Amino acid sequence: MIEHGSLADYLAFAKQEYASTRGTALLHSSVSFDLTVTALYVPLINGGAVELAALEEPAPQRRSTFLKATPSHLQVLAELPETFAPTEELLLAGEPLQGSVLAEWRERHPGVTVFNI
Repeated sequence: MIEHGSLADYLAFAKQEYASTRGTALLHSSVSFDLTVTALYVPLINGGAVELAALEEPAPQRRSTFLKATPSHLQVLAELPETFAPTEELLLAGEPLQGSVLAEWRERHPGVTVFNI
């Protein structure tokens, strides 16, 4: 169980750390997946917006500024339309990140800040 205070502390931290959440975050995961906490709640408490999209559906109408994903998603994102990629910040978590996969991402998206937590 996660206590309210722990969640509140994390959200306060993330609100300050991920400035691009003041824009639009792309939410592509189930609410039962822990990465959804950041992608859903942080933009909302930061005055931003959340766009819901499944990666197997048509591309979002507009580019997001923030995306949280697992490193495995980078290979999936490489095969999708560019509108799935964030314009400002990409937050990766949940599994090891391979340097070669990150290098390919950075080559295609040089202006995007990548956090690996």
